[in-house]
Amino acid sequence: MTVELPEDKLGEMLREQAKLDGQVDVLAPEGAEVDKWDIIGNAELDTVEYDGDNYDHLIGHFKTETRIQEKVARATHWQPAEYKNHYCETWVSIWWDMDPESSPEVHIEVTSP
Repeated sequence: MTVELPEDKLGEMLREQAKLDGQVDVLAPEGAEVDKWDIIGNAELDTVEYDGDNYDHLIGHFKTETRIQEKVARATHWQPAEYKNHYCETWVSIWWDMDPESSPEVHIEVTSP
């Protein structure tokens, strides 16, 4: 007997598991401050796939946009520092073998502005 779950439900299950116990790896441009939990929580589901050939992993791909601030002028005694905002495409991949005892692997990649 097989049970099919909708892709959006599988994506939400992966997201919740990642928030509970995910091992997160972030790849971002130098100097970027990335709120990884906010990105995981707000990213939109792109695709879900099952890799049953080699590893028996459920893999979710998510996409969102992240704001990165670049300092364009340093602070002086009378002026605060000036920053320029860049909006970058951000990809999130969650790999989980669906074992409650294991932690999902979360990879976040922020593209350069």
